Amino acid sequence: MIRLLFIGLLLGACRADTNEKGGTVDITIDQNDPADSGPVLDTSEPEPGTPPNGAWSDCSGTIELSENDFLWDSRISECRIEGTTTFVESTLTITVEESSECESFPWWLNLFDDDPSVFSATVVGSRLALFPLTSTPTVRVAQFEENLDIELWKLTSNSGSESVFGLCSVDGVFFEGGYRNIDGNCDFLSCSGRIAAQSVTDTGEHWTTICQGSCPCGAIVTLENRTDTEISGHFYGSNCGRNMEGTFTGIRETD
Repeated sequence: MIRLLFIGLLLGACRADTNEKGGTVDITIDQNDPADSGPVLDTSEPEPGTPPNGAWSDCSGTIELSENDFLWDSRISECRIEGTTTFVESTLTITVEESSECESFPWWLNLFDDDPSVFSATVVGSRLALFPLTSTPTVRVAQFEENLDIELWKLTSNSGSESVFGLCSVDGVFFEGGYRNIDGNCDFLSCSGRIAAQSVTDTGEHWTTICQGSCPCGAIVTLENRTDTEISGHFYGSNCGRNMEGTFTGIRETD
C-alpha cells in the first residue's frame, strides 16, 4: 500500500496552500516550465527511424509498444489503457481505443485531450524518450527505462508528520522520485511533491524537492545518517507563504 501511495503522486495535479499545512501539490513540473525537463537523457545518436517496439517503465507504470498496438499498465491501480500506434519518420502516434479502471491518464496522454497523442520518439540504449508534439511547445519529456530500481522510505518529521519518499534509479543512477504524506498532516514540506535530484556531498546525502500549484515550494532533505534500514537528518525549505525546517527519522519500506 505504501508503494502505491508513493507512485500515485506521480500522476495527478493538485494545489499548494500558504497555510501551515503546506498544501497538496503536483509531483510533476508545469509543462511550460523551462527549468526542468525531467530525468537526464542520454544524448548519444540512436538509429534513425527505428520503431520504438518493446516495454519500458517509469515510476508510475509500464508502456508496451509494438508495430500497431499500445498498452499502458499503471503501477498504482488496475488502470489499463489500450490503443493503436503508427510510426512514420520518428513520429509516434498513439490513439487510445479503450481504458478500464482509470481515474486519470498519464500526463503525456492528457496533453492531447481526446485527440491522438503525437510524439517524437527516440530509443537510446535502454531508454525511451517521448517528446510531445503539441500545438503549444512544451519542454516536458516522458522518459522510460527497461528496468528501474525503487527505494522507498517512510519518514517521520519532528512534528510527527509521516510521508513516504521514493527514489527510482537505473544501475545506481538517480532517475526520478517523489514524496507523499500518508497521515493527513502536510506540515512536512507539503502534501506531495517531486524529488528533482539526489546528490552526495561532504555534508551528507541530499534530496532536492519541489512542488507545484498556486503556491510552489522547494526544499532540501539532508540525510546525515544512513544504514540499510534507517536514516535520519534534517530538512529546510519554503513556499510562497512560509519557511519550513526540522528534523526527521526514517525506516526502509519493503514491497
